[in-house]
Amino acid sequence: MISIPHQVSRAKNSYSSFLNKSYLLTAVILAGGRSTRMRRNKALIQIKGKEMLVWVVEGLKPLVNEIIVVAKDESAKSSYQKIVPKDVKILTDVMELDGPLVGMYSAFLESKSEYAYVHPTDSPIINKDVILYLFQKADGYDASIVKWNDGTIEPMHAVYKVKTGLAEARAALDRGDSSAKVLASKLKHVNYIPVDDLRKFDDKLVSLLNVNTPQELDSIASFLPR
Repeated sequence: MISIPHQVSRAKNSYSSFLNKSYLLTAVILAGGRSTRMRRNKALIQIKGKEMLVWVVEGLKPLVNEIIVVAKDESAKSSYQKIVPKDVKILTDVMELDGPLVGMYSAFLESKSEYAYVHPTDSPIINKDVILYLFQKADGYDASIVKWNDGTIEPMHAVYKVKTGLAEARAALDRGDSSAKVLASKLKHVNYIPVDDLRKFDDKLVSLLNVNTPQELDSIASFLPR
């Protein structure tokens, strides 16, 4: 029987039906590199003395069996290897096409899991209960994806069934489509999670915040532990 992390096995009873199936769980961190607005690699920007990538890895590590970080190129990969634990897998994109779906596909190729949670490196606030809830809600579906009240979705704060996601991602990339939203639209059985459902775990939805400008660094820092 495939084991799950000890920390996850002690999660709330509401997750027990999913966790008792002993799925192997992966977290995929998309760390594609340089940001136009930030003018540097966001994964390496420090908040409270710690790189954003490190915040994400440390937050996700207790929840899954494996972590896969996807870098844009060998230079970024080398930088990441210096700051994360050695048991974290670091890959580079397997295609030169730009877009988050390339990173997702690259990770799905390497994942040994039934399900994978996808997370962007510029979203450093990790809420354990939100992620476990998304894993639970993916059971029996191709994906569980957060949806805002206006219909906007969060395909990079989502759980995917790896086998199905891999096939559909490849098909999309072969067509030249590299948007994560394209993958979501092609999956047949998606459990869209109303964003307000997450408020019972994260009332201000800070786990969905990401850093796009220098000004947002100070704002997001206030939600991170000392």
